[in-house]
Amino acid sequence: MEDGMDREAITFVPAYVLVGLLAFGRLRSPQRTLGFLRSPFHRLLAVWVITWFALENHEFAITPVQPLHFTRGYTWSALFLIGVPFLSKGLTWLRERLGSVVAGTAIGICTILFVLDNAVWMAIQTRTNAHAEGAGIHLTLDQRDLFTWLSKNVPANSLLVSNDPMNAYLALVYTPHRTYYSHNYNTPYSIRRYHALGDYFNGRITDPLLKQPLLAVVYEGNGPFVFADRGERIYTNGAYAVYRMPAIP
Repeated sequence: MEDGMDREAITFVPAYVLVGLLAFGRLRSPQRTLGFLRSPFHRLLAVWVITWFALENHEFAITPVQPLHFTRGYTWSALFLIGVPFLSKGLTWLRERLGSVVAGTAIGICTILFVLDNAVWMAIQTRTNAHAEGAGIHLTLDQRDLFTWLSKNVPANSLLVSNDPMNAYLALVYTPHRTYYSHNYNTPYSIRRYHALGDYFNGRITDPLLKQPLLAVVYEGNGPFVFADRGERIYTNGAYAVYRMPAIP
């Protein structure tokens, strides 16, 4: 199913029905629900369920925009956490009725059955994606060296620009720094900044933000850095160079 398409009930109802029943078992009366909501943590879980479920199914209110990005188990996790005490009591009851050995065996079999589809899927994905181009993000040795150096040798919260947006995107994860433009969905005013970033690496500064002190992370395979004579080259490896750029009046 592609991003932008809504989900059918047949896909999400079976996914949530078991944990939903556990949550319902815990909140099965108004008194239990009110008692549950007295805790700030429990109120957070309730908001969590409502918010993520709304994001997953927002086609009821607006045109769907990547609803599948919100179906990463967030709603399921919150429902499960709500229902854990009820599940715990149920397992205790089962052990008391059937004995530890029988109950443990039954729980083990159920656990295997419940995780079997995930285990098979992960095995297939691992085998399929082992040599698939673009199946995941894999850091090269040069990228690892670059991010390690940036983390250890540059003051935290420095502003980075890069002629390879993927490096800027990964820098948000592997370094304590900010990036001018990384991913179009993670960047404010992304279209404007995308064009301004292209202008910058073509020798034109069209955004005042790019006049402040910053670090230019240059993938040298994309050609020479046009502002190299304005900055100080402070790092290089086989593929990347970092320039410390001063403020521009």
